[in-house]
Amino acid sequence: MSADLVVRYAELTATGRTQLAQEEHERAIETFAEARRIAEQLQDQQLLFRATCNLSSVKLNMGRLQESEEGLREILLKSEDPHIVFAAAWYLASALRRQGRLEKALFYAKRALRSSDRIDDNGWKASCHNLIGNIYMNMSYLDDALAEYERRRAEYENPRQNQDEPEGLTLAGGAAHLGQGGLRPLDEYRGCSP
Repeated sequence: MSADLVVRYAELTATGRTQLAQEEHERAIETFAEARRIAEQLQDQQLLFRATCNLSSVKLNMGRLQESEEGLREILLKSEDPHIVFAAAWYLASALRRQGRLEKALFYAKRALRSSDRIDDNGWKASCHNLIGNIYMNMSYLDDALAEYERRRAEYENPRQNQDEPEGLTLAGGAAHLGQGGLRPLDEYRGCSP
């Protein structure tokens, strides 16, 4: 029975990714919420954390910023998986930045950057440098922002191979290409913050 639920969780996550990519936000929320219920039923904390991050990504897309924060701080306290910690910290920083809570946003963006060091994927690191640069720009720290944007560029020029997203986690927190806004699933995720 639990194997069937794990398969169903994976199917729902894939469906939710597709819905998010097609900007079917309400349907994606329903789909990821169902995946979250399955994770609860399985009593699998890692799947639950992943489902929470996936729900957060959709809510960020919709501009439901305070709702997108739900559960992310708990994940940061409990999870040791660098992919999950990255997603939770990145989404939290993004939501806080968009609300003008810049000091806290900077704290969580730097937490995402530290987690990306453990993932060893230059696309994820580049997105952190871009987010930190955006926060510095919002704070009117132009020199610091430019330094972060330069670090982002350097990460893109780094010859290391970008990794695919971890199974069952949709990191829909970045744009597919530099200069484009919006949030996309991780399979397109290699760029900047909204």
